[in-house]
Amino acid sequence: MLPKAVIFDLDGTLLDSTWVWDYIDHTFQEMLRFSVRPDYYETIAPMSPTQSALYTISEYRLDITPDQLKALWAELADEYYRCRVDSKPGVESFLEILHSNGVKMAIATSCLPALCRNALKSNRIDSYFQMFCYSDELGEGKESGNIYRNAATKLQTDPKDCAVFEDISAPLCAVKGMGMQYFAIADKKQPTAIRRLLEREADGFFEDYREILQQRSFGCFTF
Repeated sequence: MLPKAVIFDLDGTLLDSTWVWDYIDHTFQEMLRFSVRPDYYETIAPMSPTQSALYTISEYRLDITPDQLKALWAELADEYYRCRVDSKPGVESFLEILHSNGVKMAIATSCLPALCRNALKSNRIDSYFQMFCYSDELGEGKESGNIYRNAATKLQTDPKDCAVFEDISAPLCAVKGMGMQYFAIADKKQPTAIRRLLEREADGFFEDYREILQQRSFGCFTF
């Protein structure tokens, strides 16, 4: 049996895209003449774009508005998300299995909407998703878990019948507290401590979707 619905994060989970933000972080720092600390990416990962912008401006005392900073990030990332970001290995085959078994699917992401849709379209996997939930539209980051609850509501599915796929740990407790299954996908930007936590606490931890396809299962779900 498979879950009735699956809710996917985007960056680092469906898409091999976190490397893009190394370039963006380096470029916008040069443009604005400042340097972030080593824990910057880990700190902003669960935040919404607006929260990330506000944090960055406040923490580093930048003379720029949140909307201007988000527009700069979008401009720098646009070509990469349209042309150079690939899906993680095995993603399309896994999505096709879920689709063929009638599983509803949604995206819950802190990515900017235009970047999200362009990358999904360029990888030809956009049609698999019935709903898109963006943290900026919700007005908060992922740690509370409300973005996943919102996705379940939009899919008209009880949270207990949903599975979440993520590459970060911040929402794990909130998501599991709702009764959702929480599955983690490895990503090269995961700090070692976060990877170990996910390996220990998530309902399953996978290097990529080929591992799931080979096992023909994830957690208590088989196909």
